[in-house]
Amino acid sequence: MRSLSVMLIIVCLVSAFSVVWIRYENRVLSPQLHARYALRDDLNIEWRKLLAERSTLARHDQMKNWANKVGKMSMPSEDVVVYLKKRYTEWVLLEHK
Repeated sequence: MRSLSVMLIIVCLVSAFSVVWIRYENRVLSPQLHARYALRDDLNIEWRKLLAERSTLARHDQMKNWANKVGKMSMPSEDVVVYLKKRYTEWVLLEHK
């Protein structure tokens, strides 16, 4: 009977120490986990921005190809391009580039 109570006390102490250790590990690892979640969210946002940029560039390239093939259009030379800038309610002609 005495050995049974000693074993029960030892099991209770080991259980208590394991609970304390697990709580400590949880306190140490919890901020790391939340930092990783924040990094994951930032990377997901960056990935969505890159996908949108790729989609925009692909659409621009598709329109350029379509204009070249179907519309027989091409980019004008730089000496005929005119740049306009809107100032308040009027348009202002800028110099040729």
